[in-house]
Amino acid sequence: MSKQKTNFHTLPKEVRADRRKQAFKMLDNKYDKYQVADFTEVHFKTIESWIKNREELEKNNYHGLKRGNPNDQRYLNDNQQVEILDAIKNTTPHDHGISYFLWSRKAIGEFIQKKYNISLVPQGISKYTKQWGLSSQRPKKQAFEQDPKKIKKWLEEEYPKIKEKAKKENAQIHWGDETNLNINTNYQKTYSPLGKTPIAKIPARKTSYSMVSSLTNQGKLRYMVYKGGMNAKLFKVFLKRLIKDNDKKIFLIVDNLRVHHAKIIQKFEKENSSKIKIFFPTPILSSRESR
Repeated sequence: MSKQKTNFHTLPKEVRADRRKQAFKMLDNKYDKYQVADFTEVHFKTIESWIKNREELEKNNYHGLKRGNPNDQRYLNDNQQVEILDAIKNTTPHDHGISYFLWSRKAIGEFIQKKYNISLVPQGISKYTKQWGLSSQRPKKQAFEQDPKKIKKWLEEEYPKIKEKAKKENAQIHWGDETNLNINTNYQKTYSPLGKTPIAKIPARKTSYSMVSSLTNQGKLRYMVYKGGMNAKLFKVFLKRLIKDNDKKIFLIVDNLRVHHAKIIQKFEKENSSKIKIFFPTPILSSRESR
């Protein structure tokens, strides 16, 4: 009857360590790998692996190899973690000479490697970011020139006046804007504290446009697609179409793009004062109102 082998991996930790130790003694006594494999009840390929990693096994008291990337066994200390988290919250990878715009796992990994000479696998980085209270999020865009305090003040003080005036004149409020159409638009995610959506700062003034639109408070959208950049003549065409498509007077709220203040636009608004009025959510609003 042939001897039934036990499953090596089901043996207690100390028993497995003892068998590895016995295997090396046999090898030192000139037994071949097949004889040692038969005695320890493992495959001869396992013996080959033990031989290859003998030094590490002996250092670990024959308790097996540590799994994963050896370099990943170097943990980040508390000070390093504080510094990394501070960098993620208050800087961009580019500030540290790393060629990424946002904090992805790769960017964080390169930062750690560059600053501390510690290599972490992506899974290890994910564990740390979760521990730090970060989540991978898509940033919302905000113009460099945008002043949140002024916008808040306008929304709380000036916009209610516009709403009241629109109600009295039976006018419809429209929010106008220009944008670029790009089917290839894509941007990375970045790590940020849970509940705090990151912001990617971008210039407000775009170099070219492909669509101008207006959206009412009721969600009705009108738009006009065109080639090249926005100019006063194009904006006038849009205003004409907007008036033609509405039965009510239009209160159009737009930003401070230069063409919005062009003389031909001011003239057009004056000539069609019973059909349209333009507002700006900035201090310029008061000067426009005084015309």
